[in-house]
Amino acid sequence: MDSSFASVPVKSPQSEIERDSLLTGKWVLEKIEASGTFIIAKKKEGEKGIAYPVSSEGDANIEYEEIPLKKYMETQLIKGVTKFIFTDDKKFEFYRKENLKHNGSWKIQNDELDFMYENGLSKKNNIIKLNSSQLVITSESHGKPIILHFTKSK
Repeated sequence: MDSSFASVPVKSPQSEIERDSLLTGKWVLEKIEASGTFIIAKKKEGEKGIAYPVSSEGDANIEYEEIPLKKYMETQLIKGVTKFIFTDDKKFEFYRKENLKHNGSWKIQNDELDFMYENGLSKKNNIIKLNSSQLVITSESHGKPIILHFTKSK
């Protein structure tokens, strides 16, 4: 992960209204930064279904694989497809894949972008950069930090 972002101070516009105005619009994922690996459980070849560990004793039909977090994230958040649409009334649509959409509301507070999803989940993301063409936020996946770069689309 490019650690240079960690030391760059966030340069917020003068007012909350300006920040909200900058965020309003369509943002398309351009780049993902992530490092490290994590372990996934999956059904052994020839088995059907999705693997979930059933007990501490394990399951003979499950195998575990360590994969790079960035590689995994790039399959879940596809560049050019994953996007946020933020509206003036502080609502958002999040398209994770072409056929997978989430809705909710958003707010910016103290350089933190908070998402409150309609299903009751919430997620806090630190804003690294927000201007008229770029949104860069930190997030977390599988307990590890990731950096998401979005560009504003017309």
